[in-house]
Amino acid sequence: NLPNSIEKIGKWSFVVCEKLEEIILPQNLKSIDFAAFSECRSIKKLVLHSGLESIGDSVFSFCSSLEEVTLSDGMKNIGRYVFQNCEALQILHMPDINIGYDMFATDVLSVVYFEGDQNSWKEHGYDMWYWFSKAIIHFSDGTTLYPANFD
Repeated sequence: NLPNSIEKIGKWSFVVCEKLEEIILPQNLKSIDFAAFSECRSIKKLVLHSGLESIGDSVFSFCSSLEEVTLSDGMKNIGRYVFQNCEALQILHMPDINIGYDMFATDVLSVVYFEGDQNSWKEHGYDMWYWFSKAIIHFSDGTTLYPANFD
């Protein structure tokens, strides 16, 4: 566990920590810089709390065991390629916020829980994103959107 006094995790802080399985981020953490946890291949689940405002580029890229991510509605800046080459990533919990198009650079997501409705989803343009093309999208109003190729 990291001390609660930490407000920023610098670039490459934990890069290639192969045995790092769980990250408990301090509640006071405001930002995570470039590639801080890149290639931490044992992390499976990640919850980013509401105090976290900024995630730099490639922060969790190549975390090949990462299966589930929960984003927070307090985020103001989400970098590029944050989850690039996270081949195991299946589940995304996502607030009704704008995220960068190239945040994932992978199409492996199978389920997205979106804290908005279908209109908001379309307003963000997420309905046109390749990264979400294979995912079942569950909206906060109880509706569900299935991919076009869903059998």
